[in-house]
Amino acid sequence: MVASLKREGLFGSFHLMEVAGISSAASEKMWTSLFERRKIRLPDSMPVRAAARLGHIPIYQRMFVEEVSFRNAQVVDEIGFENLFALSVTEGKLNRYWREFFENAFPDRVERGRAVKFLKRVLCDQFPLDTFEGALSLLGGSAEEGGRILSTLEFKGLLKSDFEQLRFIDDPVLADFLYWAFERGVLGKSGSQVAAALVQAKLSRVSPEVAEGEREKWAASTKELIRRWDGREVPMLLFQFGGFRDRFGGKGLLEVVIGMEKEPQKIRLPRISSVSTGYRARRGGPRFDFDLVAYGFLDAEFSEENLVIWAVEVSTEKTLAVNTVEHFENRCRLLSLEKRLKPGQLRKWILFEKAVDPAVLERVDRYGILLTHRSQMRLFLNLFGMEELDVSAEERKAGEPPPGAEPLEFELVLPMKADTEVVAARVAEEVAAYASLDKDTVDRIKMALIEACINAFEHSGAESGKVRLRYVLSPEKIELFVQDEGKGFRGGGAGGEESKRNRGWGLKLIRELVDDVEISTGDGGTIVRMVKYLGTEPMREGAGSPDPE
Repeated sequence: MVASLKREGLFGSFHLMEVAGISSAASEKMWTSLFERRKIRLPDSMPVRAAARLGHIPIYQRMFVEEVSFRNAQVVDEIGFENLFALSVTEGKLNRYWREFFENAFPDRVERGRAVKFLKRVLCDQFPLDTFEGALSLLGGSAEEGGRILSTLEFKGLLKSDFEQLRFIDDPVLADFLYWAFERGVLGKSGSQVAAALVQAKLSRVSPEVAEGEREKWAASTKELIRRWDGREVPMLLFQFGGFRDRFGGKGLLEVVIGMEKEPQKIRLPRISSVSTGYRARRGGPRFDFDLVAYGFLDAEFSEENLVIWAVEVSTEKTLAVNTVEHFENRCRLLSLEKRLKPGQLRKWILFEKAVDPAVLERVDRYGILLTHRSQMRLFLNLFGMEELDVSAEERKAGEPPPGAEPLEFELVLPMKADTEVVAARVAEEVAAYASLDKDTVDRIKMALIEACINAFEHSGAESGKVRLRYVLSPEKIELFVQDEGKGFRGGGAGGEESKRNRGWGLKLIRELVDDVEISTGDGGTIVRMVKYLGTEPMREGAGSPDPE
């Protein structure tokens, strides 16, 4: 039925009906039936993996089994299955299926090439894209040509639009076909080279459970290490895997340690204000996922000019692949655009623990990405008197506030003098400790409170010379109120010019550190209310105040 719809040009309508893969159980059962009918042996351990590999889509399963039967082959193990699948995607039935699809959808060869390159960036490289404007920018060329390509992709069912938002089809076979088309058509690689790369990529992945446990443990150690940086200088080779390997490869630990002490090229690490897992843009904007994101400052002064952000990726794959680097670079570029960072304000750092694709070293140099192997990381930790952390389940569990229906409230009045914001942060730390919060949440709360106090000190112009703080702790959230009796500022939270100039930077950072921010301002002063929810998926209290931008 799918093949008929494709020939009639109705494939898009078919997908708009949300008809896609069948259930896992039905797909696994179908494998057994298809193989038994053709007297092909399939190991008992393979149906689950095979069904997922082809997206639980029956037409793919049927074409793949026909391919195996035509080649008079047997599926004896995981490697054999991946080899047969790669052959089908690069030169067999699965390849012909999608090649004919694109030839019918885009008769013009130039448009077809642009469409394939575009989809390859989105589906293979996982470029985070969800708007028409972003899609047109990625396509390049004129808006008319790009719009025509997007309209065709939408009609054919490869993307769906909901006014301004785009959603792309999740199809593992299509993704591998696009990889073949790009490598073959643009880079000129042979079908066998592409097939070998597909097999290596799939077999190099460790089990998700093991990978997640290792990633969590390593990320925890790195997070604690970053907290301790505090402006220290360390050898640059700790971030340059290629140079480190060339100089110390095959040498003993003592020789490496002595050599690193004498290393002349240094890098000054920032003073860290907060380090957390992941980054979410302003409400309503895109999401960028990183293993760690650290905010720091190159000098003692906490200012926008001195800001530096470290985005960290932790790779536990058996082989660090080019695709992983490309995906990381894409997210970093969007993060830099979203935050309007100047050159040098975003540091990109990848940590990996096993092998590396030789092409990766060229890519990280091109993109300015710092690269650290686990052997380098052990030396790094040792410099700060640390060892790798063993993250137990108890430590990973978010703290729970003490029971009680009535919220606890604390009030504090501070003079507007230098460094008194540190007192406010210490009180916030004690309140957070009472709620048994993790270090990440405590750091975010302290940093947000410091920024709010500094804003009040520097820009309120209050004659009383005082700022009033209130901390409210309930089972669901912590609320922080910072109130001054100054002149207020025009535009409230809506983003007037004075707001942008005087308070915009501090409020921008606060919104990234806590879950909700509300600002009330007028002739009688300004109140900033900050909320940090204690659950993993908090329920928002409405849309909150608009972004000052």
